[in-house]
Amino acid sequence: FIRLARYRIDSSVVGLVPGLLVRQYTLMPVDCIARELTIAVCSPTSVDVLEEIRRGFDGEISFVRATRDDILDAIHRCYDA
Repeated sequence: FIRLARYRIDSSVVGLVPGLLVRQYTLMPVDCIARELTIAVCSPTSVDVLEEIRRGFDGEISFVRATRDDILDAIHRCYDA
């Protein structure tokens, strides 16, 4: 598990996944290194979600786990500010 409350999420990473998707699927982009986008999720992610994210990102995607509350707080901090 990753603790998003203690994790600094760069605005350039936030811009890689539209707010509509992060809210719809309760996920949060947290990092992008060497064209690998890391996304925090609170539950296993379906293939549909992965395909939807891939439409807007040309690279690898990996997932880490976070609590739903941490993800919702990060969405509020990064997308609603």
